Amino acid sequence: MLFPVAPPRFTDIPIMDTVTLFSTPHQVLQPHGFVNQYAAVPSLHLGWNLLMGVALARHAPYRALRVAGAVMPARMWVAIVLTGNHFIVDGVGGVAVALVGLRIATRWQQRATRALLLEAPAPPRT
Repeated sequence: MLFPVAPPRFTDIPIMDTVTLFSTPHQVLQPHGFVNQYAAVPSLHLGWNLLMGVALARHAPYRALRVAGAVMPARMWVAIVLTGNHFIVDGVGGVAVALVGLRIATRWQQRATRALLLEAPAPPRT
């Protein structure tokens, strides 16, 4: 109640929701009963896109895919703001959530790998 999180399209700011106006598939993919139309903070659209972009940029076998991975998050940020679904600060929150999650997952994986290596039996001596 103290911090409104509604997307720009639900405010008095003259922003047009282009997805709602010019597309109908979103109604099938995101039915109102399953989607919180008022929750815009943080932008997990951007957070998820950032994680996929990082994975592509790090591990894609082709340069074009690595470049696409590097560009994807910036394009998504522009898209979510221009469609009236998020404010810029919502994107900042989405990036922060994604990077914190990535850091935690990376640390957890490193510790698990280290523990497995320490528990592995020594190779037989010949």
